[in-house]
Amino acid sequence: MPIDDLRWYNALRAIHDTVSSDEAGAIIDVARLAAVSDGKTTIDELAVIVMLRRIVTELAGGRMPHPSAAIDASRLEAIGTALTATGPRELAYACAMIVMMHDLQLTSEERDLATELAKALVIEPDRAKAIAAQMEALVREDTGGLVATTGETVTGTETTLVANTEKPR
Repeated sequence: MPIDDLRWYNALRAIHDTVSSDEAGAIIDVARLAAVSDGKTTIDELAVIVMLRRIVTELAGGRMPHPSAAIDASRLEAIGTALTATGPRELAYACAMIVMMHDLQLTSEERDLATELAKALVIEPDRAKAIAAQMEALVREDTGGLVATTGETVTGTETTLVANTEKPR
């Protein structure tokens, strides 16, 4: 999947534009948690995490975030409490949604994590849905107009395979 780093950077920066190094580490932990939520991590998910780490590092003033050594669902609440302000919490949620949506399909485990994550990060359901929709649109733009053939998006929209007939910009 091609990734437009600048567009993703601008979209994430619009959610929240600065974080501390500790917040950056927690945000990357949330993204890593999203990658393992369905029991497997693909090379594409790892590539997305690397890209997100570069963006979050920039938002942290160039200070490289220090994610924890191990990540699992039992740490979700601890990660949520490490992010005290609304902006970094929403940024963490957006990063997780990007990781889970990179293939334009959400497994049942990913949908469950999205719900749990919004609760742990104290994000109102309507705001979580808006962030998810924004990140879904961002990911869809990078697929050249292809949409998933099966599965359900976080926003609840069923999709079918459709090729974009417009030429890439």
